[in-house]
Amino acid sequence: MKVVPPTTTSPKLEDLLSQKTRFEKTLTRCQKAIASIETFHGSLDVQHVQALHLGEVQQGITAVAENLDEKLLGLEEKLEELTKAIEEERKMLGEMTVDDNLYKQVSITVFAERDREVEVVLIYGVSLFCSFKFS
Repeated sequence: MKVVPPTTTSPKLEDLLSQKTRFEKTLTRCQKAIASIETFHGSLDVQHVQALHLGEVQQGITAVAENLDEKLLGLEEKLEELTKAIEEERKMLGEMTVDDNLYKQVSITVFAERDREVEVVLIYGVSLFCSFKFS
């Protein structure tokens, strides 16, 4: 689905878009941090951790991972809220969404055995953004 850009913007829309960008970047950092914890956890062996301290290290890794998971879930929820708020603000400004499935191109070629006049009847529906090209 394409979005036809609005002819106007608003301070609220600009603020929402800015917030969304910040949350997307924070979400990416959080995902990288989770991946780093998983990599660190996978790299542990007896050379790095004594068996006596293994439980403490595992608990520490689990605690950090849980905190990051909670943060990630919160960020995803907030990002979804911002996306909805942006859509609402764009609707208020008159922005329209256009379904790509409605854009179709049709070609008609007519062949005749003799040189005669041909009549083609074409029935169609149009939208605001409809254009025709006859050749």
